[in-house]
Amino acid sequence: MMKTRNLCSLTVSEVGMGCMAFSHGYGKIPPEEYSVQAIQNAYRHGCTFFDTAEIYSPGLAGIGHNERIVGKALKEVREKVVLGPSSF
Repeated sequence: MMKTRNLCSLTVSEVGMGCMAFSHGYGKIPPEEYSVQAIQNAYRHGCTFFDTAEIYSPGLAGIGHNERIVGKALKEVREKVVLGPSSF
């Protein structure tokens, strides 16, 4: 089981997942199916803190691309995770 940390009133996994690379920043954008599976696998392994922001892909995949992927991946467990913008 993954350890947790408290951020003010929130309890999150000790390790979070930054999702920027699913929309831009490190070369070619991976296929959406791969991105969704990667996010879901992180959750299955105990990750409950995911970082996303609409600004992650304005020039490459379109504004909101990253948030749509994260939302699709975590739709079934939304109440069990914390989503944090990059400025959090």
